[in-house]
Amino acid sequence: MMITVCNRTETAARVKHAFDSRRIRIEELCDPERILHIDSKVLDEAEEKEEVNIVGSDSG
Repeated sequence: MMITVCNRTETAARVKHAFDSRRIRIEELCDPERILHIDSKVLDEAEEKEEVNIVGSDSG
């Protein structure tokens, strides 16, 4: 397992691109099936969906 933390979403995208284009020479880390990319945009979208689901379930 490897966890990479970046200070900007742009930097995170560059790191992901390095893995996707196999510039990282560790084969196991470049397998797209094994990569989970989470950045602030993805997290914000997930939180918004969660809020909608909570509000939607309360109205029943």
